[in-house]
Amino acid sequence: MITSRSGRIILLIIIILTVVNLAAVFTVYLRVKQTETERVQVADSSLAAGEGRRPRPAMLIREAGFDEAQARQVHESRLRQRDNVAPLFAELKDLNSELISEVMKDHPDSLRIEQLCFLIGDLHAGIKLQTVRHMRDVWDIARPEQRGKLVSFYHELLRGDAPAAGRGEGFRHRRGRGN
Repeated sequence: MITSRSGRIILLIIIILTVVNLAAVFTVYLRVKQTETERVQVADSSLAAGEGRRPRPAMLIREAGFDEAQARQVHESRLRQRDNVAPLFAELKDLNSELISEVMKDHPDSLRIEQLCFLIGDLHAGIKLQTVRHMRDVWDIARPEQRGKLVSFYHELLRGDAPAAGRGEGFRHRRGRGN
């Protein structure tokens, strides 16, 4: 046993720090678990729009100023798009697993790796095509005055940025350089 006064103080400090660290770890664990639970609940609620609940994506619908009928059409288009890309994502997951297995081999087959990469690229193209079709559906659902808001969303979705000032819908079709 520790008999000196300084030894007891050090032991007490170590015990206090251990308790504080355990409390911090427990708090982080609970927050992560709570966040995951909320994320799952949000994902579940986005699959089925209940009565009185606005269909997702709520921000797009709210920002563009869609009415309830338009919101329902967007939601239906989103569900169709999700159904169309689900098999593509499943196949993509399988091909990525196969690619990882091939890469990890002692003597990987470079032709097989190339073939898998091309197949994965085709799946990415199919997913992008379905996404663009959904975007086009939303564009058709929107009234002309609502489409300006969609331009920003589409730029952010496809390019990861917002359009430059004054470069909205129809920018490429204007005549002249200074416009």
